[in-house]
Amino acid sequence: RAKSEYISINEPKDEILVIFDKFIAQRVEEEVEEFSLEKTVSLIKKHERDEIFINLIEPILENKISSMMNLKDLLKAKSIYKEIAEPKIKMLELLDESITKQVKAASFDDLVDLPVTGYWEEVSDELRKQIWKSHVSEIIDVFESSSYWECAGRYARLIVEIAEYLTPVQWENILEAYFQNDQICRSVYCKTPFISLFNRSLELNNNSVQPYWLTFREKLNKFNDKIRKST
Repeated sequence: RAKSEYISINEPKDEILVIFDKFIAQRVEEEVEEFSLEKTVSLIKKHERDEIFINLIEPILENKISSMMNLKDLLKAKSIYKEIAEPKIKMLELLDESITKQVKAASFDDLVDLPVTGYWEEVSDELRKQIWKSHVSEIIDVFESSSYWECAGRYARLIVEIAEYLTPVQWENILEAYFQNDQICRSVYCKTPFISLFNRSLELNNNSVQPYWLTFREKLNKFNDKIRKST
């Protein structure tokens, strides 16, 4: 505001304007340094047409991204930054590098519930496949021990993602778990993933229905008959 008023005078001196610019840059940098990564990205989105302001903020953003250890914050920051009219490739690449680093360093427990945040799509398909491939057994375990309907559906969708890595025994265990855990068999959230799982099995086996699916169908018929008789 002070600079704006000074510029309005008849003959503003260049050296004074330089002092204003240096002071403003210093204040902006000091304040933004204290902001969270999310707030910093949101600030850039809000002022994306202000080239001078963006040039001040971007180096700070780069440092925040490079030093950020929280994967969820990085994913959210990328989601926001992509909404900018003209996001810079360099910044997106830096975000992807940091996300990849944190994903590879994260434990399975830290990763398995990330899809529910809504930002998991910011992780590349290639990296997701790589990560889930290394955690096939753990995904099956959490699915089999699902403790509520929504969780069963979420883990069932993960099973679809790792279908190509499953052994026949693992297929059998997954389908058997359907009947062993009420939170799975009674979950409305499992219906669509299980249809997808069956279709994926067909794709992987040249449209051939595997024996474990025939066994599953038989058990499902008996299960449904039992349910009907009890109601």
